[in-house]
Amino acid sequence: MELESLWRHDFEVSGLYTMQQTWRDGEAFTFRLNARPEHGLLYFSGADAVFETRDRRQIPASRGDIFFLSKHSGYSVRFFNCVPCPYCDLLVNFQLRDEAGRDFAAPYEVLKLEGIDGEAAARDIQRMNEIYYGMTYLPGEMKGILYQLLTSVSRQLSGRQGRSAGRLEPALQWLERHFYEETSIRELAALCCMSESGFRRLFTAYAGVSPGKYRQLRRMDQAKRLMDAGLTGVGEIAAAVGIDDMNYFSRLFRRTAGMTPSEYMKK
Repeated sequence: MELESLWRHDFEVSGLYTMQQTWRDGEAFTFRLNARPEHGLLYFSGADAVFETRDRRQIPASRGDIFFLSKHSGYSVRFFNCVPCPYCDLLVNFQLRDEAGRDFAAPYEVLKLEGIDGEAAARDIQRMNEIYYGMTYLPGEMKGILYQLLTSVSRQLSGRQGRSAGRLEPALQWLERHFYEETSIRELAALCCMSESGFRRLFTAYAGVSPGKYRQLRRMDQAKRLMDAGLTGVGEIAAAVGIDDMNYFSRLFRRTAGMTPSEYMKK
């Protein structure tokens, strides 16, 4: 799974903490001997740098840049043009897992986050750092900021948010608010003033799944939230997300989450 598609899936973050790092010109840090133990977001606030990955690629970084650092990566980074300030960079470390509890495995070691709202992302990272080192530690608020930041960055990186999202917005809003209802492709396409075939193509290109699959995923996301909130009746949960057949709900949940509803509630 790539960071660009993360926003379309359920995911979990844990082990969240931040670091304030100060460097001198020419100093370096490496994960060559021991791979990076968690994922990270690195914001360069007072230094430039050059990353070197395992395959010897060199990736330059400048003040203001934000990088996603993958778990198990083995890069090295050297700093220069360090300016006097409280810190040269801010690092947010965290574990990231998919809906089945598996580690998020990115296909890259170091990714420069281009094409995003860098100022907003930097503010989020700075806020998490303030909370972590503040007088009152608020892990729930930190986690909420990180969830929103990762989701926002993922959607911006996907490259599908612009014109496509604008054309699909009426259908997307309907599916978000009425995912428990059965709505035909013809009705969704009509909301967007599009033909059925054109709507299917654009929706699948935007979301990575068909409209029907998208509705299923939204239903299963809501089912998990109900279980997390303490609701334990499988039939009641199925009805709440618009599925009358409890056996079908259980099969769909297992296909999506990798476990049965009962196993999920025990976990």
